[in-house]
Amino acid sequence: IRRPPRSTPLYSSAASDVYKRQELKPAQPGISAEALKNWERKEHWKEDKELAAIDTPYGKLVKTMWAPKLAEPEDGAEAEPRHFLLDYLCPFALLWLTARSCDGFVDFLRKFACMCMEAFKASDYWDTAKPEAKPPARVAIYEDGVKPGNVHRPDQGRAYLAIYWTFMDLPGWLTSSSDGWFAFAFVSERQVANIRGNDSQLTRLVMKAFWPTFPGAYNFTKHGCVLSTQAKPGEVEPPPFHFGAVFACFITDAEGIHKMALCKGCGGTKCCARCCNVVGHIAPEKVVGGLLHYTSGDVRSMVRLSPEDLMAMMAYLRFQQRVLSTRKFQELEQELGWNFDEYSLVCSDMAMIAQLPDSIYWDWQHTLCSSGGVAQYEVNEFLI
Repeated sequence: IRRPPRSTPLYSSAASDVYKRQELKPAQPGISAEALKNWERKEHWKEDKELAAIDTPYGKLVKTMWAPKLAEPEDGAEAEPRHFLLDYLCPFALLWLTARSCDGFVDFLRKFACMCMEAFKASDYWDTAKPEAKPPARVAIYEDGVKPGNVHRPDQGRAYLAIYWTFMDLPGWLTSSSDGWFAFAFVSERQVANIRGNDSQLTRLVMKAFWPTFPGAYNFTKHGCVLSTQAKPGEVEPPPFHFGAVFACFITDAEGIHKMALCKGCGGTKCCARCCNVVGHIAPEKVVGGLLHYTSGDVRSMVRLSPEDLMAMMAYLRFQQRVLSTRKFQELEQELGWNFDEYSLVCSDMAMIAQLPDSIYWDWQHTLCSSGGVAQYEVNEFLI
């Protein structure tokens, strides 16, 4: 995984205020780790109002984010709200509440959540870190569509988008199970379709919950997160665990990548989201001018598409959209292999943190085994 560079320091003194506020917040009675685990499941999302209303030093456990609506009111029509609210689990509040409710959680995170010093110094994060900086945790965001009931149903039905996150440096035995992932939100596909920018804009809103840009909000990179264990009667409370976290990658299938990053994939002339010169939809013998056919194995001749190149491409498409006809602009998008949307993640204030396309995690299960991967065709050929 290529790690995006960090442009801000890991911690700030503002995080110390959180720990001071913790002393004023008594432990919530009657809340067990099992209750928290069960509540994260979708069927408990809006049922347990008591747990959702719990207050923490980071605010309520369940918060709302404003999503821009796709449809604009017509001329003469009654004005309608241009945004609607989506519920989500605050990552800071969830970690704090779990730490206060589950013995050993803080010690476990202290040992496994962050990068080791050797990996930290060998990573891109070290290039902009202060000499006294501690290794950060790395956040991975996972998105996947779920369609309960009849999967062949033509309409959206009860389909929804499940969004989870985790720390990448947690042990593999944990992240390979559902217990190693924290729930963030469950958004119905009808709601996603009504968001201006759709999945890409929703991903931007998810990232802003971790790394907000507005003043007064807690930021995982700038302020970090402070966790402490609830001391038992007669015992001294152990020292708090203060750590920062940076964004590492997105994990999703091919369809999710296309919706989130707006790359065309195999549908575009330039079919590789990570390369500038790999093309398809053309015979191999007709590929000229420094381009490579997607069947070529000449890896050294492939030119990497950097996040800076992608943002420059979006700026070029933004200008061309104003001067070209709709058909000509669609042909340009087809040629470049990327769609343009002013409300997309790569055109937003989260673009520098998202670091697309470097942050796309090409995991073996989705890349090779499913979504039209190589292994899927080989298995089909063997069986047929």
